[in-house]
Parts: sequence; C-alpha cells; structure tokens
Amino acid sequence: MAVADLTKNEFDEKTKSGVILVDFWAEWCVAPESRVAVSRRESLAAEGLPVGGNILAMGESGVVGDRVERAGVTADGGHCKQVRTEAGRVLETTDDHLFYTNEGWKKSEQLVRGDRVAVLPTLEEVDCRVGEDMELVGQEVVGEIGEEYVRELEKIGLFPLRLTSDKLPIMARILGAVFSDGNLYEGKKNNYREISFALGSQSDVEELTADLRKLGVEKVHVKERLTKNEIHL
Repeated sequence: MAVADLTKNEFDEKTKSGVILVDFWAEWCVAPESRVAVSRRESLAAEGLPVGGNILAMGESGVVGDRVERAGVTADGGHCKQVRTEAGRVLETTDDHLFYTNEGWKKSEQLVRGDRVAVLPTLEEVDCRVGEDMELVGQEVVGEIGEEYVRELEKIGLFPLRLTSDKLPIMARILGAVFSDGNLYEGKKNNYREISFALGSQSDVEELTADLRKLGVEKVHVKERLTKNEIHL
C-alpha cells in the first residue's frame, strides 16, 4: 500500500482511478481565515501557516512556543462552532477544539456563556498612520549623517522615511526595547557603533531578532549568559 500526502489541488487527480483509504488526523481545526499567533506581536491566517513555522500555544504553564507539524485545508473537518468572547474576538472551529478555561481544558462544544477563556492580551493590527502621508526624514539630514549612511538606509528602505512606512511600528518596538533593555555604544577611535540588549527569555530574543531582520539588519549576534543574584533583606 502506498501512502501519499494529498492537497485539495491534486486530490481529484490522484483518486480518479478508484477508491482509496484516506487517513485524516487533526487535533483540532479552525477556519482558514482564523488568526494564529506566531509571536506575541504577530499573527497569520491559519491557511498561510508554513510547515515548520513558529506558533504560540497555550500549555499548562501558560503560553509556550511550538511549531507547525502539518498543515492543510479540508471541507470535511466536522461540525463547526463559532466562539465569540466579550472582548469581541471570534473563532470558528470544530467541536473538539480545546480552550483553556478557568475550569481547565474544555472542548468548544462544552463551552457555555460565562466561561472564562485564556487569550493573549492583544494581537490586533494597529494602524499607525496619522493624517495624510508625509516625509519624516529626508534630504535635510544628509549633511548631518553623511551620504554613505544615507545610501545604506536607501538599500533597506529606510530613506526617505515616510509616515506611511510599514517599518515605523517595527522601529518603534525596537526603540522601546532600547529604552528599557538596551544600550547604545559608539567607539570614536575606530568609528564603531553597536546596539545591544539584555533580554530575559528566548522568545524575547527571537522576536527582537525577527524585527531587526525585517529592518534589513544582517549582523545579529546572540550570546547567552546565566547570572545568579541574591537579595538580602
């Protein structure tokens, strides 16, 4: 017996010669357009999740990182239920989808009005554009930072910087990390500049690294160090 992975695009072609046995397994299913958290700052539609991609899941100890093992779309996922929270979040899922509640794990078909379900604080996209488009940083700064740096910023799409740039929210997050857990260093003797961060968890490292990559930063080095501190009262 041959076993093959099938998709909706090739199912008819593969099965036209006769009846076959299809082994379908899924812990739970959601509607293709359902948003799935891939980090604490970003979500993707379920139908766009790549195999091997990172996702966030709810475990016994709270939010944990996980990876996509299988992904597919089917019209035979079983009876579906729409779950809507008081905060306005909506999820369409099969009856056996598990939710973490104040009474432990429950299937969606077991949920009743008033149950408290665990969710991430927010994953809604925020429109950071204010008013009409305008240039925030342009030719007026060339004399201050130098043409060499301007050319590098142009290569990664950060010059000129406009109000409608999709990189502004990323820059704001990184700037917040600099103020809270970061350090700016400038070595005037060798014209060396560096930004460093002291982060407390692996997920923070992955999210910050992803943001830096989105801005076009190629040189990112991660070092791990364990420290032990004692507080004497």
